Amino acid sequence: MTDEVAEALAASANPERAAVALQRLAERNPQGRAALDGEGLRRLVVVAGMSQVLAETVAAGDEALDVLTGDLTAWSAAEVRNRCERRLASDQGS
Repeated sequence: MTDEVAEALAASANPERAAVALQRLAERNPQGRAALDGEGLRRLVVVAGMSQVLAETVAAGDEALDVLTGDLTAWSAAEVRNRCERRLASDQGS
């Protein structure tokens, strides 16, 4: 285990669950796990440590891994509100 992995796990809400998710990911997708470092690793460990379902989702497929390692930009409160309002308006029109 690298120092980076150990530090990420130590900061997790549930280090044991996060470690199991990393192990499952390594078993199912060795290349994906090998490419996971830095911010992507920290994101995965946070998500996996918070929820068993999320941990299993990340370990099971490339799509969740792509999201965690992708370019994520936080939305402002105004952006969240606008997106919610647009979605609600479109749902009412259906």
